[in-house]
Amino acid sequence: RLLLEGAKDYAIFAVDTEGRVASWNAGAERLFGYEKGEIVGEQGSLLFTPEDRRGGVPDEELRRARTEGRAEDERWHLRKDGSRFFASGFVRPVRDEEGKLCGFSKVARDVTERKKAQEALRESEERFRLLVEGVRDYAIFMLDPEGRVTTWNLGAERIKGYRAHEIIGRHFSVFYPEEDVARGKPARELQIAEAEGTYEEEGLRVRKDGSNFWASILITALRDEEGNLRGFAKVTRDITERKRAEEALRAVREAERSRMARDLHDGALQDITYATAEAQVARILLDDVELDDRLEQVVVSLQRGAQGLREAVYDLRLQEERDRPLPEALGALLEMNRQMNPRCNMRLKLRGGVPSSSLGETGVELLRVVQEALTNARHHSGAENVSVSLRTEGDGLVAEVEDDGRGFDPGATRAGGIGQKSMRERTTALGGELKVESEPGKGTRVRVRIPLSVANWEGGERRA
Repeated sequence: RLLLEGAKDYAIFAVDTEGRVASWNAGAERLFGYEKGEIVGEQGSLLFTPEDRRGGVPDEELRRARTEGRAEDERWHLRKDGSRFFASGFVRPVRDEEGKLCGFSKVARDVTERKKAQEALRESEERFRLLVEGVRDYAIFMLDPEGRVTTWNLGAERIKGYRAHEIIGRHFSVFYPEEDVARGKPARELQIAEAEGTYEEEGLRVRKDGSNFWASILITALRDEEGNLRGFAKVTRDITERKRAEEALRAVREAERSRMARDLHDGALQDITYATAEAQVARILLDDVELDDRLEQVVVSLQRGAQGLREAVYDLRLQEERDRPLPEALGALLEMNRQMNPRCNMRLKLRGGVPSSSLGETGVELLRVVQEALTNARHHSGAENVSVSLRTEGDGLVAEVEDDGRGFDPGATRAGGIGQKSMRERTTALGGELKVESEPGKGTRVRVRIPLSVANWEGGERRA
């Protein structure tokens, strides 16, 4: 009895069979504000709100305790001063030795702060739900850990074409082209998001009507306080118009590059070729040693200028190779370099399941890196043999250019110069790695490795 009366954090009191307060502890006095002499003998219903009294809640609580043996409840109660607090508690029947009902005991505690926190959280979640559901430019929805759709907003309905009742419960793989599903791409994206926290990409997606659109997507793994995976949040934006604009701009630039290449080839390069031929004829016709030496220098300069122009023309035309199978494009690149240096033996090695289709823009950038390495080999190495190899290696595509020339010290100041810097920047932009190995007198090897995920061929994935 003394223990119960002294408890201050819990209101512990008893009511008789008629609902009148029969006992009152210090915790009840602190919680409700009534002193023992003020409340004992009064109806316990005084502690309930007017709306609960009108609804018969006090009597219903005692009835449940009597018939069920215990009545638990959480609700608002009244203090003596009229203020309200939220209480969590229970009521139990009290019986004598013969089992006759003598009254009821009630235990309650103040959980107002918890209730306010719950209400604040609920209101915040509701505001967020309304915000997300109202967004029309982004598809924002949730997936369970297995990838099934659990929520759906207006933006998702507008972009993907499904209404909420049509898609909730279905697997999100329905948004992917059939070839991506067959390769296990949706599941792999969730695996990456689970392991790394997020997954981002730009790629083709499928609407309800079967039409494709370009999408920018972000998948975020959602975890509880213990770190257990609860699901994923996915945000999708339709970037089809941006892609069309980029393609239109690319086409304009490609046309301009082609025009410049044509003008250089048909104009300046032809003039230089003609001037070189005329200078060589003049050397034959003139019987003047000093003039012959000077003409020889002119011929060498013209040949060097013509070679530089051919390289510039090919570089301008590289964009035209974007839709050409990579092995063919590399073969054409080597043939051009053979013509520029007939004395050098150049060969192409294809190994390890190299794709026979195009790599798109990625292929163009890779060709530029290889061309830069070949240019360095022709201009600086004095090599007799140059090999270009291409192979797949794990989850990467590897291209190597190796020569048997004079080599250099990679640690020397400005080794490789601007050309090596250009190769490194292009490789980095592709998410790859560039490695240059060389030693004086032992040739040079340039190795570039790019992830298969950036390539645009069947069997691979294209990630932005």
